[in-house]
Amino acid sequence: MKNWSGIIVGVIIGLLISGLILLIATNPEEEVLTLEPRPTMRPMQIEIYGAVRRPGIYAFSQAATVNDLVEAAGGLSADADPEGSRLAARIYDGDRILIPTRSVPAITLTPFQNPKISSKINLNTATIAELMTLPGIGEKKAGEIVNYRETVGPFEKVEDLLRIDGFGEKTIDRFYDLITVD
Repeated sequence: MKNWSGIIVGVIIGLLISGLILLIATNPEEEVLTLEPRPTMRPMQIEIYGAVRRPGIYAFSQAATVNDLVEAAGGLSADADPEGSRLAARIYDGDRILIPTRSVPAITLTPFQNPKISSKINLNTATIAELMTLPGIGEKKAGEIVNYRETVGPFEKVEDLLRIDGFGEKTIDRFYDLITVD
């Protein structure tokens, strides 16, 4: 056991001496501080199009707004919409700004509709082709309507269709709002 303890103590003392020699032998070098010139800012490049007098690409070396860019582009054109342009917004390098124009209200013409003219199909005057446009009415049923009108006389009310074979309330309900007897 004595042998081992002497060896362990020797190893520890050897490590301590090696660390001390290494610490003394390595002299930390002084750190060299190099000052480089401040990088110069490359000007921002911003595109502007739309309702301005001189659209194109403009350069700015400092922070700017859409309004600054509009002024550089010669100002707003006569048809510009300043409210929709967000003039106070900040611009950044590479931005593309589109200045909108005022929208011209579309003029809509509504044709005059005579209230006496109905878009309903008149059972007393409709042709077979017109009657066939009704839901569930084919050429045969349209022909029966015309035949009834010619043999019995004009329809007095829509419900008179029930007098024709093959016409029931369910059939008439499908197109009741589309027909008239006036």
